[in-house]
Amino acid sequence: MNLRKSIGWWIIGLFFLVPDLNLFRLDLHSGHYYWMTKRLSYDQPLPLLLTILLLVFLVLGLSTFRARLFCTALCPHNTLSKGLRWLEQHRLDQPVAIVMTPLIAFTLVSYFYEPHDAWRGIVYAESPMALAFFAVLCVFLGWLLLRLRSKFCQHACPYGFFQHLFTPANPTRLAKTLVALVLVLLAGGMTVAALRTSRSEVSLQQLSRVQTGQSMTYVYKLGLTNNNRKSAELFTIKFDPAGPQPIGAGIRNGHTVNPGATEQLTFALRTTELATVQFAVCAQREGICKPFSTTLSGP
Repeated sequence: MNLRKSIGWWIIGLFFLVPDLNLFRLDLHSGHYYWMTKRLSYDQPLPLLLTILLLVFLVLGLSTFRARLFCTALCPHNTLSKGLRWLEQHRLDQPVAIVMTPLIAFTLVSYFYEPHDAWRGIVYAESPMALAFFAVLCVFLGWLLLRLRSKFCQHACPYGFFQHLFTPANPTRLAKTLVALVLVLLAGGMTVAALRTSRSEVSLQQLSRVQTGQSMTYVYKLGLTNNNRKSAELFTIKFDPAGPQPIGAGIRNGHTVNPGATEQLTFALRTTELATVQFAVCAQREGICKPFSTTLSGP
């Protein structure tokens, strides 16, 4: 097996492994995504956006260096079609295609759901959306693998359309250099953004505002989330001594949050006049602090 064929099968292997290993996966129902096993919130979208841009520019930019390089060496559908065509002479293409269809469909669903949840959602119908997504994919992929195969590449592949639309017939050395530079910058930016993005999430929500005599009491809920899947995180809360101080047991003390868990802390602030409260929530393991500032008004 030559290098080009080997790369195609390695890509298919990665396609099946990536969601199970949490190398890159979107969790639509949990509000998080995974980048190289790092669990991040959609409130921190930069690594996700740069990853998608890199993949798009990589696929489109490869044809600048060599025409149809993606199709011949990297496209999973083309690799599978060639494999099924080879099996056709042994009359094994149809059985293999029938087995591969639900397997590929489930893997695609797993890119958007946690694989265990996706399995339960499909097999036990616990998630109508996952089940519907899986059924539609099975119909499309079955048609693709059993009937179309290489005809899809020739007549319906969107990549071929965009390749003709954006790639010049004879790319110059300058064009190749610019494409390579863009890919390097996107890859570097994606890596730096993912490494610098915090795995800790802190949220603040006002629950109520009640007048008590000559003062006004504000009740807040502080959410502490540790997206690290292996290590606990210690959060500390530091209030500016010049402003109102929190009312709540242990709000100033350190709070340890287990891996992948969220802790909700409730505290109150009381004031008799207009005042500004400033405080910071710090994640000790990551060494970062998120500042908050809120203005309180008296009765």
